[in-house]
Amino acid sequence: MKKHKGILGSMISKQNDADVIVMRNVHDLIPNPLNEGYTTNDIDSLAAEIAMTHNIEPITIKAGTNIIISGHRRRLAKLQLLEQGIDKSPLVPTVERKIVNDYTDAGVTDEDIEQIMVIFANKGSRRKLTPSEEAFEIEKTRPIVRKIYEKKCEDGEYKGKFRPFFASYLGMSESALIRKDSINKLSPEIKEAVDSNDITVTAASELAGLSQEEQKKTVTAIKERGEEVTVENVKKEKAKKEATKKNKTDDTTTAVHQKAEKDSAFDDMVDVPEDEIPRDEKGSEILQSVDEAARSIIEQELILRCEAEKIAVQEAKENENDAEADLHFTALSIVEDLIKYLKESYK
Repeated sequence: MKKHKGILGSMISKQNDADVIVMRNVHDLIPNPLNEGYTTNDIDSLAAEIAMTHNIEPITIKAGTNIIISGHRRRLAKLQLLEQGIDKSPLVPTVERKIVNDYTDAGVTDEDIEQIMVIFANKGSRRKLTPSEEAFEIEKTRPIVRKIYEKKCEDGEYKGKFRPFFASYLGMSESALIRKDSINKLSPEIKEAVDSNDITVTAASELAGLSQEEQKKTVTAIKERGEEVTVENVKKEKAKKEATKKNKTDDTTTAVHQKAEKDSAFDDMVDVPEDEIPRDEKGSEILQSVDEAARSIIEQELILRCEAEKIAVQEAKENENDAEADLHFTALSIVEDLIKYLKESYK
């Protein structure tokens, strides 16, 4: 039996010490919906290998069913050979796997164990997983391992942050976990580019800190200059955007100061007799226009800041930095109050 890397692999490695091979009709086998995050490409080469060697490794199915745990690509390759008339027999070797759940006290379900079985079956395959597939594994495994983590913390068996605990269960370093997990924050288009090696994983990790809309704009800007999307070019583009944002903020500050000066001028007119107050309608319209323009600029900047703080809160929580999360949450509350006040004061 294959040995699985990491503590998490021990959840399934101990199952079925002896496998009984049973021949089954490939048309009866059912793809597992828990396998949806994995690609089933390059079937032609696998089919050619099976046709040449007349050998196919047993397909693993869930005990008592025809649902596949491991062997989705082998199933497709066999079906292809049958359709092409290269193979005449629909029979394929299969072995059953029982779901053994030793973590029910932590709230781990049988479906959770089945998900882990599917994940490690793919890890044990001979093909190299794409970055988005590795990220899919992390995303699906995280809530399962968190249940175990919380139970061990509750029982006093573990004291520490979740991320190192999670990394040890996956059998990887924390830095590798952060890098691979960052792919989950990318847009579908960027993920596809990473999987096809058009964008490096390190550059993708740098892009992951941006919203998906900003990711697209950043990549487009770099490519329009005829440059490759490298981590250095991504950092340069982000720095340019930050500089532009700072200039916009400075312009907003100037507009606010100008508005304050005009408000002060209006305050000075409070004690002037009514019949001495200027009645220039055109001047009044101009002042109103300036007032609305300044309000619009301030409101847009506050909305942008609000979105930035929301993202910062989420990232801090994912990195388990409670102090930073609290700081950004406080800032978010202040900005939201300012937006509310601004809207109410101009009703």
